[in-house]
Amino acid sequence: MQYQSVLYYRDKLTVEERAVYDSLMQQWMKMEPVITLNNGFFDISQIAQYILYDYPMLFYINYYNLRYLRSLFGIRLTGDYLYAKDHARALLNQFERWGSSLVHQFSASWTQEQKAKWLHHYLTLNVSYVNTGIDAHNLVGVVRDKKAVCEGIAKAYKFLCDLAGVPCIIVSGNIDGEAHGWNKIWLDGRPSFVDVTNSLLGHKFAGKFLLSANDMRDYIWDQQLVPNIR
Repeated sequence: MQYQSVLYYRDKLTVEERAVYDSLMQQWMKMEPVITLNNGFFDISQIAQYILYDYPMLFYINYYNLRYLRSLFGIRLTGDYLYAKDHARALLNQFERWGSSLVHQFSASWTQEQKAKWLHHYLTLNVSYVNTGIDAHNLVGVVRDKKAVCEGIAKAYKFLCDLAGVPCIIVSGNIDGEAHGWNKIWLDGRPSFVDVTNSLLGHKFAGKFLLSANDMRDYIWDQQLVPNIR
């Protein structure tokens, strides 16, 4: 099954930043031990975060230990990976099989909304909210351990929606004063927010699939980057 990611955050960058995004992403895909980039006036940390939001399959990148050095000759990043190359590829194959097996359970007559709702409910029933370390922040926590935090759960939901052909992005911000991650999806062009984590935790939106603009009153995020559904 072909995987097609919605590159929402890439589209928010300038032409120069997109070139950096593409180069960094391609080198990360190959798990290059040392990554080189052209010099320029851009925020490497932001571009790196945008890549990981657009490509949740890059679970093996240790974003929290991102180190780079600028010089007259360009920018060098240390390829700090969470897993050895062969291990990472084996995990990626496992995740692709997992996602494909779920998507193949769809009925041919299902609408995008039915697909997105089924995936939402699947995660709420099969993942526990537990912080088991850095794996809980990516697909490993969801697929292998069945334990993850909101970031890992939001990445897994995007990964599955991308496989299902449902436009989906990750949104980060906070709720009730705590850092939080959730998703925004488009169903037949209509935007809605989805918070799988709050559903599985039994919070006020327990069991609720699509969140309205009114439901989002307690959430805070960059609404210039990700407009509210109003």
